[in-house]
Order: sequence, then C-alpha cells, then structure tokens
Amino acid sequence: MALQIPRKLLTLLEAAAKDGASDLFLNVGRVPARRIHGTLETLAASEVEAEALDQLAAAALGVRGFQDVGETGDADVGLSLPGGQRFRLNLSRQKGHLAIVARVVPS
Repeated sequence: MALQIPRKLLTLLEAAAKDGASDLFLNVGRVPARRIHGTLETLAASEVEAEALDQLAAAALGVRGFQDVGETGDADVGLSLPGGQRFRLNLSRQKGHLAIVARVVPS
C-alpha cells in the first residue's frame, strides 16, 4: 500500500511548482512560506500540523527511512508528484518536530 501525501500539502507543493517558487518551507505550528524570485512570502493557509508533515515524510522516505529520520534528525530525498512536478526535500528535526524545505526541481 502506497503512503499518501496529505491533500493540503500536495496542493501547496503543486502550487509552488506552478507559481515559480524555488522553495516551500513547512514548519509545525507555522503558516507555510515560499520563496519566489528571492522574496520570502507567507501563504494564506492554516498552520502546518505535525501529523501532516510526518505523513509527507513517510510518503517520501518510506517507513524505514522515516524511522531513520527519527534517529538521525535529518534526511535529504527526492519526491516526484503524479503531475510530474519534482522536489528535493530537506527534512530536519526542530524543537522536537519535523521541518521540511521542499526545493522545486525544474522540469
């Protein structure tokens, strides 16, 4: 069974690629932000939940890789979405929670 990316995060990733963002910043308890042409902008979205980031990480890394992040505190991995958008994810633990920076890989 494939792990699913939460709909809210999938929408944010797709929009980042479509809108020309270079990076999408996802931190627990904070509103998502993205960098477009060097300018950091917060998005009109609700705060990111820990469970959603954990699900995104598990979908990108697989169960074993997700467990490894819990032990090492960080990971880098590629992610391809069904629509063909590609990302390089940097995952790290901050204040006990997962944080993810998704860099858009141009197609």
